Amino acid sequence: MTKAEPTTVIACVKDRPPGSPSCGGRDSRAVIAALEAEAARRGLPLRVQEIRCLGRCTLGPNLRIKAGAFFVGMTAARVAEVCDAVAAHRAGAGAPADPAAVPPAARG
Repeated sequence: MTKAEPTTVIACVKDRPPGSPSCGGRDSRAVIAALEAEAARRGLPLRVQEIRCLGRCTLGPNLRIKAGAFFVGMTAARVAEVCDAVAAHRAGAGAPADPAAVPPAARG
């Protein structure tokens, strides 16, 4: 990635039947809209790639910086965390995170 290229953030938008956990069912599209707005406000080159599953439906909405940090239980109010991590990643300070790592607060 060059400095001119946007950083890709992968976002799950999968909808499952009612009663089944899913990122889409927990309003991941609102999280994406808030993330894009915050990135634009900061002038942060960011591109969202929507996918159907990141494999952690019970913890969603889920986002992941491509080759970097994984975010679970995302809300529109928390998108600044992702933008901070993208900025660090672009500066070379954001080492790829273990995608299996889940913060204790997000564990069931």
